[in-house]
Amino acid sequence: GTLNPPANKVGMQLQVYDAKKKKWVKKASSKTAADGTFNFTINASRKTAKYKYRVVTTSGITVATESSEQEVAVVPRIEGLGPNGRILGTDISRYQGNVNFAKMYAAGARFVFFKSSDGGPNAHARAVAYADQWIPQAKAAGLLVGQYHFAQIPNTDDMNTVLAAANAQADQMIARWNAHGGYSQGTLPLVLDIEQAGVPRNVTDAEAVAFVKTWLEKVANATGKLPILYSNPTFLKNHLSGDPSLANYPLWAANYFDVSNPGVSPKVGCLNTVWTGEGCNLRWTIWQYSQTGPGGTFGVSSRGIDLNVFAGSAEELLALAGYPAAT
Repeated sequence: GTLNPPANKVGMQLQVYDAKKKKWVKKASSKTAADGTFNFTINASRKTAKYKYRVVTTSGITVATESSEQEVAVVPRIEGLGPNGRILGTDISRYQGNVNFAKMYAAGARFVFFKSSDGGPNAHARAVAYADQWIPQAKAAGLLVGQYHFAQIPNTDDMNTVLAAANAQADQMIARWNAHGGYSQGTLPLVLDIEQAGVPRNVTDAEAVAFVKTWLEKVANATGKLPILYSNPTFLKNHLSGDPSLANYPLWAANYFDVSNPGVSPKVGCLNTVWTGEGCNLRWTIWQYSQTGPGGTFGVSSRGIDLNVFAGSAEELLALAGYPAAT
């Protein structure tokens, strides 16, 4: 700002009104330059908030100005602190125990996905309890957040039963999405976690594809955004190669081999999936590259933690989390 009329070396103070304490709190101090100009620099909160502030003089002359309530929208700072400069993230469930999200952020993570829904009734109740506790804590720590559903296909060879389960489990995830405010800023797309542990042996590949398509389509229609499919390339190759339209959905690939392309296995070579392009180029959005990240470093009480990287830029990740493009 500028002090008018101009005066040199006048003490200035920025104060913010604390609604809980019902008083003004000092945030920063400064002195005017010869032309009367001054400035303050303060740390932003990690979430959008409404503030009322005032600027007062502390020496020389008596001047005070007070603002109306101002809404400050905070865009998270996203840096590429993962392997090869990619943006780093984690995913957790109840197995991670106690979690310190400030420590997770300090370790370099900029996004975290929570198991928030499960096709098994008991497992679902546990997932809800943990996610409801953690999601607001993670947001307060400055992390982008997402929710995932662990698919449980019924142990049956009846297609109608499989489709009914897919619809019911999609409804579970939609309800969880609604419970946490839908796609507010800072919220990443919903995820379907499909892997061998949730698919009984007598389920056919056609039934697995039908379950996945039904779930994805219903969630996309209800939320207005394409969900992400999580799986490992071996499962994708063996069980979800029957419908090329699945490649329209973003892929979260789990591959823990030390290779530059998560669509390759050192033993088998190229794992051809509907997401695999020319030259065995797997089109992935998120890559879960480790199950054995140092838990303590990332603020969890379990020994290990899943680590992931995002394929795109900070601007692309922010757009995926609902932030408008910078102007």
